[in-house]
Amino acid sequence: MTRIRNIAIEATAPNSFTIPDYATISRTATNQSPPAQNELARDNTDHSKQLATSNPQLLDWQIVFGNRHPVEIEVGFGKGLFLLTESERFPERNYFGIEIEKKYQLLAAFRLAQAGRKNVQVTCGDAKLILANHIPPTSVSVIHLYYPDPWWKQRHHKRRVFTKEFAQICAKILVPNGEFKIVTDVKDYYQMVLKIMQQLPIYRALPLPEIQNPQHDMDYLTHFERKFSKEKREIFRGCFQKIGLSKSE
Repeated sequence: MTRIRNIAIEATAPNSFTIPDYATISRTATNQSPPAQNELARDNTDHSKQLATSNPQLLDWQIVFGNRHPVEIEVGFGKGLFLLTESERFPERNYFGIEIEKKYQLLAAFRLAQAGRKNVQVTCGDAKLILANHIPPTSVSVIHLYYPDPWWKQRHHKRRVFTKEFAQICAKILVPNGEFKIVTDVKDYYQMVLKIMQQLPIYRALPLPEIQNPQHDMDYLTHFERKFSKEKREIFRGCFQKIGLSKSE
């Protein structure tokens, strides 16, 4: 048996947190089906409320991954295609995924375990709270935010994950010259991101690499990108680098 690549921030005592592995899966069980919906929903702990305590515990990447390799974070990983693909392409990097939907967290964890990925961990909760309260400063090389929910209605804009506060939190945990990458199919959302990033002198925009044509049906950044690309939607991409600071700063 191998531990499913799935972690959750649990409260064991007031203002004290630990990160237990709480499920196992056979490494060779490639013919098994993903967890049923009732299994996916069996742990409905409200981690977001637990995270909002006055004495949060910072993660130690050495404990989480067992090494000191560079760490990349994906916010809102959905079904986990990006984590699954990138962790295979770059085994020398560690990937930490945050997903607010428990069912997708466990589904992605199942797939990662089946693939035998040892350089990925996923957790469920409010990304803003986790990034602000549990990720060590200047410890993340890249933050990925792909196809975030645009929350179309004006009264729902406060639910958007990307805000000026979110961008500032990301700047705090990124290493000097670390990168924040975003992709969306919503032009207004992308323009909002550009406007906010231009207000933050800690970031500078980087030129985007040339996009390669997919070689097969799974050769996309995410499941949403595959869907939107086939629908011929316009896709907007951005990459922003945290300006490196000297030790004196």
